[in-house]
Amino acid sequence: MNHKHKLLYLFTVAMALMLGSCRDEDKIRFPDFQDGVNMRVIVDPDNSFLNFQDLSNARFVFDAYSSNKDLAKVEFLLTYVAADGTTMPEFPAITLSQSDFSTGSIHREFTAADMAGLVGKTAAELQGGDLFNFVTKVTLNDGRVYPTLILDDVTIGGTVRDFTNVDAGINNNTAFASFTSRFSTFVGCPSNIAGTYSTVTVATSTDDCCPDPITVNSSVTFTRTGPTTYRVTNFSAGAYDAWYCVPYDLCNGNTFNGLGSTLLDVCGNVTWTAGYWGSQGTGTISSDGTITIDWENEFGDAGTTVFKK
Repeated sequence: MNHKHKLLYLFTVAMALMLGSCRDEDKIRFPDFQDGVNMRVIVDPDNSFLNFQDLSNARFVFDAYSSNKDLAKVEFLLTYVAADGTTMPEFPAITLSQSDFSTGSIHREFTAADMAGLVGKTAAELQGGDLFNFVTKVTLNDGRVYPTLILDDVTIGGTVRDFTNVDAGINNNTAFASFTSRFSTFVGCPSNIAGTYSTVTVATSTDDCCPDPITVNSSVTFTRTGPTTYRVTNFSAGAYDAWYCVPYDLCNGNTFNGLGSTLLDVCGNVTWTAGYWGSQGTGTISSDGTITIDWENEFGDAGTTVFKK
């Protein structure tokens, strides 16, 4: 072998040794990713609450779905809030395991007696307005728990919030929910008070600008947001406009009509709340559909509004 061929041979061997000794940096840089959790809960819209007028036939029905094969424990933690405001602390009301999800889903139906039994009551002791609030908790075989708080008091865009290990992008997204954090049911009656009402409000302000009682005619629209809940426009039925638009220039070309509130109808007893000045009220629905609400805010401004279709 001549010198030229020897040099070429040595060069080839050296290159092979160098290439063979290189480390796969990518393999070191990227660890194996762990699979997360998948737990979707879908409440049957036809059996979403317990009908107080027919408790013997009432049902609460839901299905839970999971593609996980490593479920150590699935818990649905329950907080019970009675109609009188008494709250039972959170506890694990329903506990499941991987074997329950052998087909990828479970179906559960609860009678009124079943739901009452979860909180140590009988069906006869349930009242219209009782709330059953469930929170989903999943523990995997490797000990990971979902949801778990991973960052707290994080300020984003001026808003302080917490983050859990259940990604906010998929958590309770109505289109692609991979993890249902919470769901609920309640004791109530069928409700159908959506629509636009003519209103008469008699009200008194505590402000120096307008101390005299006023009577205001206006209109208010209720838009259904749930089986017994509604979004309310013009929550003071024109009273705030009459008091504060001109003296304090609060409306600025708009009105208080856009500042909506919410209304809950529990078997003809309504609760009305709004975020503006702590406004809240209670009332009743008469047999002819007329709604009368007495309301007040944190400053003592108060009124009575009568709603008629």
